[in-house]
Amino acid sequence: MPSPIAHAAVALLAAPTRGDRPKAEPRWRTLAVMLLVVFACGAPDLDIIAGWLLIQDGFTYHGVYSHSLLLAPVFGLPFAVALRWLRPHLSLSRSFLVGTLLYAAHVVLDTLIHDTRGVSLLWPLLPNRYASPIIIFVGVEYGEWWRWDMHLLTVLNESAFAVLILWFSKLVFKSRSQTGGIAHAAS
Repeated sequence: MPSPIAHAAVALLAAPTRGDRPKAEPRWRTLAVMLLVVFACGAPDLDIIAGWLLIQDGFTYHGVYSHSLLLAPVFGLPFAVALRWLRPHLSLSRSFLVGTLLYAAHVVLDTLIHDTRGVSLLWPLLPNRYASPIIIFVGVEYGEWWRWDMHLLTVLNESAFAVLILWFSKLVFKSRSQTGGIAHAAS
């Protein structure tokens, strides 16, 4: 699976953290929105914590139940409520869409790894694990924690991905702000 570097980079694409911030918004609220968005990008990996708490093994069921695209809208509901509470001017449907897409993006990124066992994209309908034939990430080698060379390669690979996402998000949001797209999208 990609490390938190790649997953958090996707947060740069979430419009609520960009141009939709009201000018008079307190700093704590801006920080809370950013933390909520980053949490959404990593939420499927909460199965690691659950695994450690329930069976003392965080990776036996990792990539199964919480890594379903069908759970993305389920996550989108509480995300939308929380985001709407923090930014009341955003529509509930837009907030739901952002939360759903951030969760789904995590699941999809976890399929783009070299030598992966895949994720259960359509659980509970289909228990099969799926991996993409397109490989973008080296992946984190948790089973071989002493392989510093692989960890370094992972950090470099995902940092390059983060830079690419940052460049793309600046390009998109710059062009949208010049055309007034963000102001119209919030209504």
